[in-house]
Amino acid sequence: MRRLPRFFKLRSTRSRFLPLTLLVVILLVPLLPQLAHAPSTIQYIQQCNSHGVNADSFIICTFISPVQNGDVLVANIFGVGTFTGYITSDSSSNLYTTRISSASASSSGISTLIQTATMAAATNALTVTVTSGTGHIFSMIISDYRGVAGFGSVGSYQNDASATGTSTVTLSNIGSFSWVVDDFAAFSSQNSGLTTITPNSGQTIRYEFPDNIGQTACSGGAGNYAGKCASSDTLGQSVFSWSWNIGVACPCSASESTLLLLGVQLSGVTVSINCYGSCGSTAVTLVNTNATHTVAFNNSYTLFYQFQSQVDGVLVNVTTSLAKSYTNGQTVGLAVYTSTCSPPFTPFNGNCPGFLQASQLGTNPAKGKFSETNHLVTVSKGEWVAIAVSGAFTGLDLNNTDRGCGIAGDVGICNNPPGMSYTPGFLSSIISSSTPCTSSGPCNTAGISTVGLWAWIATTTIVAPPPGGGNGSVCESVTCGLQAFWLALGGDMAAGVAVFIILFGLIGGGALYMTRQHDAEGRIRGFALPMSVLEILALLLLIMLSVAGVLPAWIPLTIIVFAAGSFVGLFVFNRSRNNREQSA
Repeated sequence: MRRLPRFFKLRSTRSRFLPLTLLVVILLVPLLPQLAHAPSTIQYIQQCNSHGVNADSFIICTFISPVQNGDVLVANIFGVGTFTGYITSDSSSNLYTTRISSASASSSGISTLIQTATMAAATNALTVTVTSGTGHIFSMIISDYRGVAGFGSVGSYQNDASATGTSTVTLSNIGSFSWVVDDFAAFSSQNSGLTTITPNSGQTIRYEFPDNIGQTACSGGAGNYAGKCASSDTLGQSVFSWSWNIGVACPCSASESTLLLLGVQLSGVTVSINCYGSCGSTAVTLVNTNATHTVAFNNSYTLFYQFQSQVDGVLVNVTTSLAKSYTNGQTVGLAVYTSTCSPPFTPFNGNCPGFLQASQLGTNPAKGKFSETNHLVTVSKGEWVAIAVSGAFTGLDLNNTDRGCGIAGDVGICNNPPGMSYTPGFLSSIISSSTPCTSSGPCNTAGISTVGLWAWIATTTIVAPPPGGGNGSVCESVTCGLQAFWLALGGDMAAGVAVFIILFGLIGGGALYMTRQHDAEGRIRGFALPMSVLEILALLLLIMLSVAGVLPAWIPLTIIVFAAGSFVGLFVFNRSRNNREQSA
């Protein structure tokens, strides 16, 4: 009987290398939970917006701050009726591509559309125009993102029958360092009504059209229409939902369009935190002078500090300090507003309003710190930020500090004048007028600009170069090369599997070729390389691809679990066999 080649006899080789393989598996398991938390290159920078009144053939908006080379512009378009022929263009002649749309089947329904373009060159005062053809009712929000490596999956939702409801869109192949743009609109052409839309999946609203801006597709309580539109984004998740309530008779419609922006992982990143507001170089001392006690919050006012961000970063926390606990139904609210202005305009006024980016409410709050931490707000260097606080009625006691907004010894950044300012309304969606508390009005009390109100902005400093993308940067890391290869194959899970197969085939095949052994007749009789080494190589390659974001972390985790189970089973089998042989 002809003997089998030696490379089919794996039992003894596997047994010798089994402890080494198991050791590698055990050492690699702790790395897996860290794979889903890689920082992303993508940053939201700014937006411009415009809306038509009644029916228009085109609308225009202009970015106040420069738009950089390589930035991706996302055109978020909301239109009523026939939803075809929308063309986006800009003053730099960038080419816009339609990524996803959700079109109403009703001639009076609302639809959403997302188009994108990549900036070919940096441009000041970039003007964007959306043309609709013959007189449509439509609005637009143009968002500027930086660090986008490509585009992934899309999704949409359309409802042309309900005045209230909840939408759901699910995307596939979400990377832990990708972002998702999520647009939503609700509309009725029947009478005037106040429409509300609410994100249910932690989305950060970048812009929502205010009420009473005329007879538009996105204004509730104005003209003969009831509508509301918003553009939002969020980091690395797959399910997106909104709730809407139009509040008037139908015909009604709701529309959602969602686009995945592909980011790449940053390595060699350091993070620093900067304090804004009433900060101090030494520990800040809280005092109970309660300058806010007499503010007539029951007449609906919002107080805020304003400052100009000194860095590109993410505002991660807004905090105030309550001097006592409440059981009388008092509600305290914190909010973040941003505004982009150029001289001679001043921020948070009619010519340069501030827009609500995040907020949080608390009813019957306890004494001590109260913070807004539910949303991360991306801010850019030179952008104006307002951190705001308000209460439901008079008697809200906030601690003062021995520091203050722009007062000597304050190491936080805060503009004084004006110091603490106020605006009408309870955390309204827009700050379009503001007045210093020290000049007049409901908050002209001693120490008002030393109220404890703080914000922290996290900034990242890239120590190693970020992966190269479409901006002409050089790819100088293994992670960058793997991601570029993955994106070239399509950037989805199938592409990740293909990357693994190609790399493992090249490395494993090359190793087997170099270690092949021949018999006297020149035929291959085996390999000097143990098969267990190839198993370890495959596992290491899977881990490396997961860390680079090419494959999801659950793939190597599943393989490790099954491999560990098979190793345990093999140990048990060998021991049982040895016991039987000894007994015999």
